[in-house]
Amino acid sequence: MTNPEWQGKPDMTFNAAGRVRLDNVSMADADYSDRWIIQLTVVGSHLTSARFDRAHIRYASFGAGQAVSTYTNCSFDGSTIEFGPAGYARFVRCSFRDARLSGWHCETVEMIDCHFGGVLESSFFNGTVPDRSRQLLGRRHNEFRDNDFSNAKLVDVGFRTGIDLRRQRLPTGPEYVTVHPSKDGFAGARKVVAGWDDPQLRQRGLGCIAALQLEANGGQQELFVQLHGYDELDRVALTRVTELLGA
Repeated sequence: MTNPEWQGKPDMTFNAAGRVRLDNVSMADADYSDRWIIQLTVVGSHLTSARFDRAHIRYASFGAGQAVSTYTNCSFDGSTIEFGPAGYARFVRCSFRDARLSGWHCETVEMIDCHFGGVLESSFFNGTVPDRSRQLLGRRHNEFRDNDFSNAKLVDVGFRTGIDLRRQRLPTGPEYVTVHPSKDGFAGARKVVAGWDDPQLRQRGLGCIAALQLEANGGQQELFVQLHGYDELDRVALTRVTELLGA
C-alpha cells in the first residue's frame, strides 16, 4: 500500500540520491533519520545503533542477497516503511515505536527483544525456515522471542509456522482474539457453521475456518486473530468461529 505522503513528491521517483545501498558493511551510529528514501537495500551488513527515526522508506529490503544482515539496538521510531522481500535479517533490541510498517513478509527473519508501536499491517512472521533456505542459513527455526507488540495496532498480521505467542507481548482489546484450536475443534466448528441459516454468513464462516486451519496445519499452535479491517459480516463470522474454536 503506497503511503499517501509520497504523493506530491514525483521529483524523487528517479532521484539516485533517494536510494541507499549498504553492501557488506559494518556500521555503528549511522543516522538516516528524517530522510525520504526511495529504495533501501541492505546486503550482508551489520548495523549497530543505527537511526532511521522518522524516515520515509518507500521500498525497503533489510536482508537482500545471500547473507544475513543484522541490526542491533537500531531505532526506526516514527518511520514509515513499505517493504519489499524481507530476505535474511536479524533484529536484536530494535525499536519501531510510533512507526507505520506495511508489507513485511518475513520467512527468514529473526527478532529478539524488539518493541513495536504505531501500525503494523499486511505482514507476517514465520517461526520455521522454509526448506529452500535451511542449508544456506544452517538452521530450521527463526529465533523470535521477547518482542513487545502491545502498543501497536496490528492489521492482517500473521504469526505463523511455530512462533510461540507466549514469548511475545501482544495487543489486547476487543479487536484481538487468541485461538487455541485442535483438529477436533476445527471439525466441530465446521459442522456447526454448516448448519447456520444465513447462506452468506455460512459461506464467510467456512472461509474463516479454512484460513485458520491452514495456519494451524502449518505448525502454528496459537492463532492471533485481528478483526481490524473486516466488513461487518466477516467480523460476525470470524467472531463466532473463534468462539467455537475455543478463544
